[in-house]
Amino acid sequence: MVRYILLVKYTDAGIARIRDTVARAADFCATAAALGVQVESQLWTLGEFDGVLTLVSDDDEQVIAVTTHLAQKGFVRTRLMRAYTEGEFTDVLATMPAP
Repeated sequence: MVRYILLVKYTDAGIARIRDTVARAADFCATAAALGVQVESQLWTLGEFDGVLTLVSDDDEQVIAVTTHLAQKGFVRTRLMRAYTEGEFTDVLATMPAP
C-alpha cells in the first residue's frame, strides 16, 4: 500500500459554499472508495491549508485520478505528497550508497 498526504486549500467558490464542505467531503470519500483509494483520515485545519487527508491505495494512478477529480470541481486546490511510514523510510535509507 502506498500512502499520500493531500493538502487542500479552499478556492473562492469553496469559501462561498463552505456550509457544504462536510457533504462534499463525504462525496469525495465515496468517489475515492469506488476507485480503490481509502481515505484513512480527513481533517479540517486552520493556517496555511484548510484541510489535510491521508490517502492509501495500491495504485498511484487512482490516487492521482481522484485528487485531480477533486480539484476539477473547483472548490479546493490540492497538493499531493507521497508519505512513508518509519519502516518504509528505513528501507529507503538502507538503499543509499555509503558516504
